[in-house]
Amino acid sequence: MLISTTSATQIHSLFISYIAFDPSIKNLQYTNGLYDKYVGTTSYQHQLSVPSSVHLAFGGLTSFIVANNGGNFGLSIDLNDKGIITQSASQFYYVAFAGFFLNGGSCGQCVGYGIEYDDKCVASCSPGSYYDGKTCITCKSG
Repeated sequence: MLISTTSATQIHSLFISYIAFDPSIKNLQYTNGLYDKYVGTTSYQHQLSVPSSVHLAFGGLTSFIVANNGGNFGLSIDLNDKGIITQSASQFYYVAFAGFFLNGGSCGQCVGYGIEYDDKCVASCSPGSYYDGKTCITCKSG
């Protein structure tokens, strides 16, 4: 890690954390995203490759560059069914983030809703369908 300083640099706090993992573990999936256009924006959305609605997930920002406009600093990240959404009180020019999905089988973390169907965790299959051990299969009419 390299932190460069000038006479204008003011660092009030710094927190560093690392997570080491074995990428061959099947039930642990890693994802990351990067906005590096260096064109100021206050919001960025990154679509995930794994639906966060059916897998336990956690993540966070790994690096960012924001405009120093003298106002209050504000940067937030939200993980939802649309992906990872990053927003800032001032414009950012670069943001990188990473996340992990604990697969453990689809909907394994959803107590009472252990069946994955249509990117959602459900308790049982709807009438006219059956559970095949993985998901709900809709019966064809006739």
